[in-house]
Amino acid sequence: MVTLGDPTSAAFADLVEGCRQRPLIRSIRMRLVPELSGRAGGGDLLDDRLVRDNLALLASSGLVATIEATSGQLGIVTRLPEQFPDLRIVIDHFGWPEAGLGGAGLAGHIQRLAGLAAAGNVATRIDAIGTIFGDWTLSQIRPWLLEVADIFGPERCMLGSDLPIENLRSGFEPLYAAYDAIFSGFSDDERAMLFGRTAERWYVRS
Repeated sequence: MVTLGDPTSAAFADLVEGCRQRPLIRSIRMRLVPELSGRAGGGDLLDDRLVRDNLALLASSGLVATIEATSGQLGIVTRLPEQFPDLRIVIDHFGWPEAGLGGAGLAGHIQRLAGLAAAGNVATRIDAIGTIFGDWTLSQIRPWLLEVADIFGPERCMLGSDLPIENLRSGFEPLYAAYDAIFSGFSDDERAMLFGRTAERWYVRS
């Protein structure tokens, strides 16, 4: 299970302790996207002493930090693995790219993600396909997903459905049929990582 927490809150420490007492909870999701967090945009959360203290506590807890951030915020997120090398981090929705028509925006987004992928304590979740791409097609999403898997490697990529929201666009079976086709050229071991083993390993309680 992944719960939700606000690292700017003084109550975050109590949340971490409560999660530690519940073995089914493996991660705390933190929203850096202003529209989702309810905070005004702008500023760097890591300049806040309380946030840094809360993240240090999270790193020592054995819980995973699941980060929701837009493509434009990935530069800020890049500071996380540098400052907290013991913190396991999962980037939600492979960094919420702004996916333009005809692949516009792919190169810039992949470059920003590569800065995060360079840190060994960062993984990513490939999901929210319908939210990002709208009424997507296989040919539209294929280059994005292959690029993400290339820079992180299957050992740090996990495929997700984002249900029930994805039902607004495709549903489970069409989505996973697309995943199956896109990653058909990968080895059986790599596919096993993408489709489950990476998530099992990454979210294990340390």
